[in-house]
Amino acid sequence: MTAFARFLRSLRRIALACAAVAVAVLLAWWIWTPGSTHPLPAGLAHGAWLTHAWWGDARWFAGSSRRAVDFQGDAAVAGLARRLHALGIRDWYVHACPATSDGDLPALDHEQARLLVRHNPEGQVLAWVGGVLDENCFPGDTAWRNRFAGGCAALVRATGIAGVQLNIEPCPPGTPGYLELLEDLRRALPPGARLSVAAYPPPTRLHPVEQVHWDEAFFRAVAVRCDDLAVMSYDTAQRQRKVYTWLVAAWTRECLAWSGGKPVRLGVPAYDDDEDWHRPEVEQAAAALAGISAGVDGTAPAHFAGVAVYAEWTLDDQEAADLGRWCPTR
Repeated sequence: MTAFARFLRSLRRIALACAAVAVAVLLAWWIWTPGSTHPLPAGLAHGAWLTHAWWGDARWFAGSSRRAVDFQGDAAVAGLARRLHALGIRDWYVHACPATSDGDLPALDHEQARLLVRHNPEGQVLAWVGGVLDENCFPGDTAWRNRFAGGCAALVRATGIAGVQLNIEPCPPGTPGYLELLEDLRRALPPGARLSVAAYPPPTRLHPVEQVHWDEAFFRAVAVRCDDLAVMSYDTAQRQRKVYTWLVAAWTRECLAWSGGKPVRLGVPAYDDDEDWHRPEVEQAAAALAGISAGVDGTAPAHFAGVAVYAEWTLDDQEAADLGRWCPTR
């Protein structure tokens, strides 16, 4: 055998070996199932973020393409309640953002707020408050914090809602004044009012963006100061659905371990924005639900409170069916 023939033979062996490795990798990827189809515990009070339109005032509707008639009044709110209750969604975070640079909340229709409370008797209605860091929200400013906390407390007293959910974006761990803002809110809110947080998921090398992830120390510090957390487990910029599902499963385990026993809901994306940070063909409701199911591993701890859907106004029939599959109401 000539040297050239031996060379060709070696090349063939290398090519065959590479092909075998490639086939093995592809087979492993095909077999790998990072999620679970096991239903979550029945009867949980799942959450959802709701559009501002449910209690926007006349000025808000004047600047919106939405029609007040579709949202205002007893019949409209009753229809909302039927739709959400059929999916086990009884924790309602109604948009009340953004705050002003002075710390004031937007004007809201208090009668609509009372209707929301009336039609969700077995659940709770929270004002989803906050805004953009250093644009609407200035937690490092004591005067802003005091005005904001006072406005939140006044809204709870005036409408009978259960409390507020704080959502400031972005919010890197250690954001100056953030923990103090939670303490100010706790002091200002009426006794028994609920203080919820729209929380960020743990850090990951798959999405190295510090502004939208909380390390364990900061997550725990937030959990100590609030009543419950709804983790925004989406906008991850992932390109593969299986990887996203695996990531949500890992986050589910970590967040439940870090919350100090405080109730945790895991976010489920139900929106079609096509951006670098959110690919709708990857971050689907079913992909997140499969990850959450895998994360609780069929034996959810007592402080696993369910899922939180973003968002009520973009939830379609397929996403509702997926919720029904993983989130039995009984």
